[in-house]
Amino acid sequence: MGEDRRALTDRLYRGLVRLFMPRRFREECGEGMARLAHDLVTQARARQGFVAGVAAFVREIAGLLATAVRERRRVQPGTRPVPTNDRTRRENVSQVMGNLLQDARFAMRTLGKHPEMTLAAVATLALGIGANTAIFSVVNGVLLHPLSYPEPDRVVYVTETNREGNPGSVSYENFRDWQAQNDVFDDIALWVGNSTNVTGGERPERIRGLFVTASYFTVAGVQPAMGRAILPGEDVPDGARTAVLSHGFWQRRFGADPEILGKTIVLNNVTHTVVGVMPEGFIALWDTPDAWISFPTASGWPMNRETKSYATMARLKDGVTIERAQQEMDRIQAGLRDAFPTVNQDRGVLVRQLLPLLQQSQRPRLLTLMAAAGMVLLIACVNVANLQLARATGRVREMGIRAALGGGRRRLVSQMLVENLLLAFAGGVVGLALSYAGVDLLVDLRPSYGTRYDVDVNPAVLAFGLGLSVLTGMAFGLAPAFRAARTKPSSALGEGARGASVGRGAKRLRAGLVVTQMGLAVMLLVGAGLLIRSLVALGRVDTGFDTENLLTLEFRLPPNKYEKPEVLVAFYDRMHARVGAVPGAISVASAGSLPFSWNGGFAVIRKEGEPAESQTGLELQTNAVSPGYLATMGIPLLVGRGLEATDRLGSATVGVVSRDAAELLWPGESPLGRRVYIDEPDNVVTIVGVAGGVNLELMGQPVPHLYLSYAQRPTILASLVVRTAGNPMGLASAAREAIWEVDPDQPVWEIMPITERIAGSVQSSRFLMVLLTVFACVALVLACIGIYGVMGYMVTERAWEIGLRIALGARGTQIRGMVLKQGMVLALTGVVIGLVAAAGLTRILTSSLFGVSPLDPATFALVPVVLAGIAMFACYLPAQRATRVDPVKTLQDG
Repeated sequence: MGEDRRALTDRLYRGLVRLFMPRRFREECGEGMARLAHDLVTQARARQGFVAGVAAFVREIAGLLATAVRERRRVQPGTRPVPTNDRTRRENVSQVMGNLLQDARFAMRTLGKHPEMTLAAVATLALGIGANTAIFSVVNGVLLHPLSYPEPDRVVYVTETNREGNPGSVSYENFRDWQAQNDVFDDIALWVGNSTNVTGGERPERIRGLFVTASYFTVAGVQPAMGRAILPGEDVPDGARTAVLSHGFWQRRFGADPEILGKTIVLNNVTHTVVGVMPEGFIALWDTPDAWISFPTASGWPMNRETKSYATMARLKDGVTIERAQQEMDRIQAGLRDAFPTVNQDRGVLVRQLLPLLQQSQRPRLLTLMAAAGMVLLIACVNVANLQLARATGRVREMGIRAALGGGRRRLVSQMLVENLLLAFAGGVVGLALSYAGVDLLVDLRPSYGTRYDVDVNPAVLAFGLGLSVLTGMAFGLAPAFRAARTKPSSALGEGARGASVGRGAKRLRAGLVVTQMGLAVMLLVGAGLLIRSLVALGRVDTGFDTENLLTLEFRLPPNKYEKPEVLVAFYDRMHARVGAVPGAISVASAGSLPFSWNGGFAVIRKEGEPAESQTGLELQTNAVSPGYLATMGIPLLVGRGLEATDRLGSATVGVVSRDAAELLWPGESPLGRRVYIDEPDNVVTIVGVAGGVNLELMGQPVPHLYLSYAQRPTILASLVVRTAGNPMGLASAAREAIWEVDPDQPVWEIMPITERIAGSVQSSRFLMVLLTVFACVALVLACIGIYGVMGYMVTERAWEIGLRIALGARGTQIRGMVLKQGMVLALTGVVIGLVAAAGLTRILTSSLFGVSPLDPATFALVPVVLAGIAMFACYLPAQRATRVDPVKTLQDG
């Protein structure tokens, strides 16, 4: 992207040199000027960033114009350039600025005489520039500057890998060995994110906690703005429990208390000392927590070599490459496999740069939106260019008079360019105002942007918007400006009252612009149509359960308060009874995880009676649920019985498998009474029933499940589901109060209907669909306005010809058909070109589509029909006006 920008600025600079400089000076000094300008802009961008690069480029353009004025005034044909002193240079710059101000005043008067045209052009450009600036705000925050860390290219993500080479989590003891043995990292840090209960205030609260080793802050390269970071010795089992708060949490929970340092906060039922507050605006990896908490805290975090539960990142030493780091970690991991073969068998290690890893899921969609916004801007520019070309045709006589009075070609070009730049600047200012609202909309549509990335209209974005305005003004203004500059005084002043005739080249240019508009609109409409069809297909997917009137919420019990299984079961029993008594609750159940919550765990299941070494095992979603879970969720019980209240601690462990799990384990056989091992041979489960399949995401297939009794396998992380008689959210407050009656220190969160969880699972596709549809509709409107404008001007230009045809006996239907044919040929040409281009480009949407092909026949058939109908309407109005031409008056005027 950066190379493309530099190439564009270089071409623009050289184009201005060719346009304004005298030929002799251009041949001798032009290339040197271009190289010098390139070097100065590149150095400014490298030292101070994008904004400084833009400022340097603007300075070089101003210097180029000043030099051009000087050489035009001082250098006579056949002489060499004469050097000038600083005073002369200042006088030349003053002369340039004076001419520009004079041109600006004249342009403002000219635009003020045509307010309808001016407002239409400004509004059209504002839509295009505003959309592009808003999208660039997200691209800038997510793809260009996604990390608040210094030297982010040195921060790497280190993971263990399985037998297939897929990355996974890391064990605590392996991490400690990596930390002690490597010589390629400044430091390496371990962390694990988890929902955390905050108690001790008026109400319990759930926050996002990040449990980290002391090295986390060294690797991040960021220290707290107040206080200090977690220290070595505080991240071991018997160390002091400390926490560093985020700036937002410090403000929200503690009212920005300046005396917060040294005070205590109860996290997961453990008292921690607040030792620091992070800087405002600091963005952490993936999701910024409310608190960084010393690892480990309380109990529940295994600190062994067997449990693979943690994430690690490291900071490369200065000068160390990613390849060198990978080689070193491979060496260390090979030693760990030899020393601990049981737990590290087939376990490798993978070192990856953090930036590409963070961006990989966002890049395709954001670049697609950037391209779509660019198409809208291009259509807007084409519209305004067509409008300006039409105005230039009407101003041929004016330009001829000015040329006859001594106005030079470059002076006329400058006048027209200033007029167009004023239009673009006005559109840019309005567009930048729109971009603020656009950024808020983008953040609302994708809430992760608000927490994971710094998305805002910052100076870099403002510079982008203003630069885009300038380039836009030049893009749509050059053709009208050069057309006006080529006007010959003799031909312009010799024209009669019929007005200016339109040259064949101008007609072809305007026709080509209309075709371009239609083609771009087709591409956007096809993309939006495919996404709409995909979401419709997703809406028809059978989730496997009844989604109506189902309230869900989540909670996490502190392990040091609910250490014993019987205490956990007692809490669930009391909670079910209290929530079930809430008016409007039909049934209540709990589960370790709910569909579309992505909280569930998987376990390797092996069939009893077969040697472990002969089995590869089947990975199933395991879910500890209460007896009424299947009925409350509306999951059908197909065979056998469900889990019952008698399936408790001390009785034989039983389970219910989903239909797809039964078919995988015992194809063509009854699973009832069969026994399986979960992870270990002594953990035996007897299958007592078969339930219907359940989807965990709409774009996937039903996931094989094994349901276990919560009373036999209780967990501290659980969800509650309530079948309600009416609106589920009507019971939200009462259900929360009922849980607080059981444990007043237990926060609950994610309180929402199950339908909201389902909608969240397709949020990315919906986000892309909404914006592409908006862009496509704007493009369609602009394209149709463009056709209408061109055909309207065509009728005006051909008024004398049309009047003559009518005078010679042409009927209204013939005149109307002539105009319609000309307009529809342009529109259909653009449609055909757009369809061909869309067939190649829609493949980039494949990952966002479900149940529809990138070459979906229905979409590719419907879009041309819709566009042709709208284009027909846009052409019909000028065609109808053509039939009302008065032949007598027209021929008299001619």
